[in-house]
Amino acid sequence: MRSEHAVVSAGLATAEGGREPLLDDPDLEAQLSLEGYCVVPMLAPDELAAMREAYESTHPGPGFGFDIDFAYINPSHKQAVWDVLAPTWERFRDRYATRAVPFLSTFVAKWPGEASELRLHQDWSYVEEDTERAFIVWVALDDVSAELDNGPLRLIPGSHLWPGGLRGANTIEWYVPYRPHLDEHTATIPMRAGEGLILDSRIVHGSAPNRSSSPRIAATCRYALAGTDLRYAHLAPDGLVDVYSVDAAFFRDRGPMDLAVDPPSGYEVLRREQPYAGRLSDHELARLLGTDVPPVPNDGLDVGHHFGPERPVPAAVFGPERPDPGAPPWPADLTERLPDLRRDLRAFAWSDEVQGKGWRIRRIVGPGCLDEGDGRAAALALLAGLPVPVQDGWLMRVDPGGCIVWPAVAPSLPVRVLVVDAPGRVGTCFVEVASTQLVLEAGTAVSFDASSGTRMWNNGGEPCIALVWVHGTRDEDHAPPGIRGLRPHRALSWRRRRRL
Repeated sequence: MRSEHAVVSAGLATAEGGREPLLDDPDLEAQLSLEGYCVVPMLAPDELAAMREAYESTHPGPGFGFDIDFAYINPSHKQAVWDVLAPTWERFRDRYATRAVPFLSTFVAKWPGEASELRLHQDWSYVEEDTERAFIVWVALDDVSAELDNGPLRLIPGSHLWPGGLRGANTIEWYVPYRPHLDEHTATIPMRAGEGLILDSRIVHGSAPNRSSSPRIAATCRYALAGTDLRYAHLAPDGLVDVYSVDAAFFRDRGPMDLAVDPPSGYEVLRREQPYAGRLSDHELARLLGTDVPPVPNDGLDVGHHFGPERPVPAAVFGPERPDPGAPPWPADLTERLPDLRRDLRAFAWSDEVQGKGWRIRRIVGPGCLDEGDGRAAALALLAGLPVPVQDGWLMRVDPGGCIVWPAVAPSLPVRVLVVDAPGRVGTCFVEVASTQLVLEAGTAVSFDASSGTRMWNNGGEPCIALVWVHGTRDEDHAPPGIRGLRPHRALSWRRRRRL
């Protein structure tokens, strides 16, 4: 990984002539056009203090992992964040980009732990990128650097000029199979609290986990030039990308978790396109990265499919309409049996088993399980009908606002989590395995290898109830973690951090 700012895409990165500039200062605009980013002074000490107070006022409790308001389901919370940050973005506009208009505003917190990693990615296609540009302003509220090991941003200079496809909540970028190779060609951007990082929205960027003992807080905003039409790209079930005409309210009403499975409603589809147009070949990518050896995709990922046997990610959502490419995880009559299971588990007694902050879990199969009864008959009958042996089984409940975490345990047998009951709105219950985020609905399941750290949380207003099991032949030397591997999420609060 490169520690200094360096252009690694010089073979392609040339300033974008013929387009209206985004920034008022010609030198800053030239750097943004050529390299895809620039760093600017932004907050005076009193403004920085006010931003920190704004974060505290809208986030009274501790968080976990990579915590971004844009991903929240509650529009009123996102509106509150918009309101407290609006003066900051207006001051930036008056100072650096008088022709631009903000349309998406959010705090970004990286809480201590490996789950705070943000893999290399590009932002969504907010505008018609063949003719228009959008940019991001990222403001550090804490000093951030590789030396502090608190998750500094890293990026590939010039990558905003790479060809690529339309991007949205459920699309997969063509370069994802090359991520391990791309990681070696990033520049890490150290920043002082109060500085602003301006990014072209197309640049490939991410951040390492926050391995310090304190949360790392920032605020970001997306801008487009006044009069620019906003867009959203959604991958449809038939493999084509629907391009929607949207407005700024769309980004406050919707979020990436629910949009991953539920397309926009009430917005016009302008056209349909093939995804991944103009992707680079291995040799072209090697040339841009300045290496003689073409990179090899690490896992044979087929970027033309969101799920399935050609996408060997650490986890995937399966269900009756989307078969598991491995061993069948449930009987064919699952759909008919779910209502009985849901009814029984809503009345289940949860109080006398293992529990943590925002979750409860009770073992029903395996060593030390309790007697049958207590409304578990339907769950046990379902597990008994599986075509593979079940070594361990639990009933799990994640309350509103709760989060349950499996730490990394390697190696392990496959784990299945069948969501029996979930909050009504799609996108409020989801799971993350190795930075792969998957939205869960009642009647779907996540399958993963517990050698990857895993967390499941519920942003809805009702409990999420699931059936968890491990199948296969037990290896006593590599037994699955079971209840001992589960823990509630804990993190330092912002207020406590400020007193350290």
